Amino acid sequence: SRHAPRARFADPVSAMEELEIDPEQRRVLLDLFTEIAILEHLVRNRLRPDYEGSFTPAEFGLLNYFCRMDRDKDRLSHIAYSFETSVAEVRAPLKSMVERGLMQAGNEDDPFVWVTAQGKVAFEQLIQTLAPEALEMVEGLEPDALRITAETLKEIRRTVDNLPGR
Repeated sequence: SRHAPRARFADPVSAMEELEIDPEQRRVLLDLFTEIAILEHLVRNRLRPDYEGSFTPAEFGLLNYFCRMDRDKDRLSHIAYSFETSVAEVRAPLKSMVERGLMQAGNEDDPFVWVTAQGKVAFEQLIQTLAPEALEMVEGLEPDALRITAETLKEIRRTVDNLPGR
């Protein structure tokens, strides 16, 4: 494995000190993950009024999971794993989406799940609704810088997704 086994530390600062992380790298890592957390909170709260009447955050997450990556279908257990939650936690928003005709699921214990044509249309309509607000959030930033930032964040996410002990 490329990564050392996960160590358990009382706090992140003592972990970084014990792992002998350079103080500058420590500052950059702390800034990076703090900014990601703050940004997620700000964006979620700013966009919530635009989708709250249509979807709960969990329902939006399900649609986004399929539509953003153009997935055809996936097993319920894999969706739960990807969301780092239980199958039971995914069933409630899934049930709501199935009842609304936006998603479908098989009848097995671990069914395949997919988005219907109606669900894809609803997702695209929601993205169009969110677009003006999203564009305002990045106004003045260079498109190339945004693209590079998005690619870098995807690479960090892929790395974290594949760490041992996930």
